Amino acid sequence: MSVSGKEDVYESEDLPESEQFLNKFSATTAEEPLDRENIELIHIDIDAAKRRFKDRTINARDVDFSDSIAKKRGKSYGSSMYVLEIVGKDYEEPETVEQKYNRLSYEIADLAKQLQAIKPSLIVNESTVAELADELKAVKVLKSTGNILQHKEKSDVSLRADTSSNAKLLSLDQRLRRIETLVGSVDPAHQPIADCVEDIRFRLEALNPSYIDVMESKLNAVMSKLDQVDDKRQKIADDEMEAKVNELLGLMNKWDVVCAAMPINVKRLQGLHRLHEQAQHFSERLSQLIGIRDQIEKDDCCGSNDNVRATGIYNVTI
Repeated sequence: MSVSGKEDVYESEDLPESEQFLNKFSATTAEEPLDRENIELIHIDIDAAKRRFKDRTINARDVDFSDSIAKKRGKSYGSSMYVLEIVGKDYEEPETVEQKYNRLSYEIADLAKQLQAIKPSLIVNESTVAELADELKAVKVLKSTGNILQHKEKSDVSLRADTSSNAKLLSLDQRLRRIETLVGSVDPAHQPIADCVEDIRFRLEALNPSYIDVMESKLNAVMSKLDQVDDKRQKIADDEMEAKVNELLGLMNKWDVVCAAMPINVKRLQGLHRLHEQAQHFSERLSQLIGIRDQIEKDDCCGSNDNVRATGIYNVTI
């Protein structure tokens, strides 16, 4: 109650105390105009963004935006389709397997695009083959005229320029091979660009006349050695053939003696066969005679016994 006898009335704002800052913020924004000079407006193509992020899902698992005093790095939103975060060298926490895989995938895609941009300049077509044929003809002409040394110096200078220009390509190829080895997606049928360039360089160096002369001398030496080996092999084969022929000749001489004595041996065998047949007939007849003799002896014994019995009966009757 006041002194005048009336009730004291305390007026407050319409919003509660926890939301009164909204009125203050709206009042300040209404009074202060927006500073559009420091705001950069970027045009976004909605169709391109849809094609870019089609079938992409944000991984909100294990998201941590807390303000902690620990040195642990907070984890933001991630995606399994593209890289959203890459751990740098400033963080003490080691890189996880998923983060390493995302980083390597992004680098491989970038390197593939760079190689596709570089590859058309390294394709060997008909024009390059024609240029190599012209260079070969020029080398032959210079060899015939005796100016091969100057041309060799020029070719060395051009070769150095080519090697310096391909240094970046070699380093890029090495990085790609290392990343493919780490990821484990190495194509066995894929041949590196550096190997192709090195192969072409070796073939061009093989066309050097000095190398050709050395190779020709080596080939001649190899051919002479092969001829010697063929001669020795032929000689050894002839000696073996002669030994076999001599052996066959000795066997034929032995068979001549055997063939000469063959009729006499056949006659002797025929005589022995006839003698064997006669001896067999004689043994059969002898066995028959022995059987007849035994039968006669049995008959004689039976006759004598009958006579003895007859005389005994006669004496008894008398």
